[in-house]
Amino acid sequence: MHLQPIVALHGAPGAVAIEALARWSHPQLGAVPPAELFGAIGPLRASRLGEAVRDQALAALAVLRGSGLTTARIALNLSAAEVARADIVEHIADQVERAGLGLDAVEVEITEEVLLDRVSNRTLDQLAALRGRGAKLALDDFGTGHSGLAQLLRLPLDAVKLDKRFVQRLGTDRRAEEIIRATVSLAHGLGMTVVAEGVETAQQAAMATALGCDRAQGFLYARPMDRQALSDWLAERLPAGGDAPVPLRPRRAAG
Repeated sequence: MHLQPIVALHGAPGAVAIEALARWSHPQLGAVPPAELFGAIGPLRASRLGEAVRDQALAALAVLRGSGLTTARIALNLSAAEVARADIVEHIADQVERAGLGLDAVEVEITEEVLLDRVSNRTLDQLAALRGRGAKLALDDFGTGHSGLAQLLRLPLDAVKLDKRFVQRLGTDRRAEEIIRATVSLAHGLGMTVVAEGVETAQQAAMATALGCDRAQGFLYARPMDRQALSDWLAERLPAGGDAPVPLRPRRAAG
């Protein structure tokens, strides 16, 4: 489990959210990307791996918040298979509670695949239930899936994350700039926050800011890292005097 900060483009340094990511360093293949990893191990193992990553990420956030290093939310990725679980709402709520946190500390990220027409209303109801209990919902890799804009009507969303293929062409492709400008206008009109993914250069960051993006994530700010490295990253960006620790809810015994 690695963690990558998401920063505000208009505001103080530090993280407004922290995305939890699965990483596997294979001795022969090297770093296996999450999409390939989850696709190769099958739905059951992918669900178990996702659960393990969430447990570790929530525990890490509880420590970071308790140390006064951040007030950020943790961004957790859910696959279509996981969202379709009949007990997914209570399952995630139990994980969050065991970590001593509330659902208001969580952002759930889903891909456009989850909003396809074939997805049941029950699945969408479960996502809406998570949001109704305090979690935020974000649509990941926006603009690269198979759904149309009408799919945005299927679920109340709090944020869209622009796919890095658009962001990384800023400054070299006018079309990318216009697509981002239009997406930001659409998202803001619907009351959504816009996150620019894959920001690697100061020029991309400046253009994303000028185009109205609210947040950014990418190597320019921080690579995915373990909890200790993230602690150091956050500590370097604390205002003078530090932040007051965020009170945690009492931990509940597992089982």
